[in-house]
Amino acid sequence: MPSPSGPGRALPVENFLKRRLLTIFELMMPSADSSVGSSDSKMEEQFSHHHGARRRHFEVGDAIYAKDYRGPKSTWMFSITVRKMAARLTPCVAENSFGRGK
Repeated sequence: MPSPSGPGRALPVENFLKRRLLTIFELMMPSADSSVGSSDSKMEEQFSHHHGARRRHFEVGDAIYAKDYRGPKSTWMFSITVRKMAARLTPCVAENSFGRGK
């Protein structure tokens, strides 16, 4: 109930905090302007911007360098993309000089 003596006929706590407080029921209902997962994508964008990460798009037949972890020492080797896999985590399957990845 608004206070008749307060400025703007608002509650004393609303005058103090300079904003309208939400009730328990208003907090339970999802708002139309908030989208699910927006904070995760914003956090990912900030992390990528801070660390200089760039989006990379691979197509079938692109020449790439892939890290080969076989053996005691890992090395970079030239490869050609054969097929696309999951878009985010593993962008492609590579075929190297040993014919792996098919």
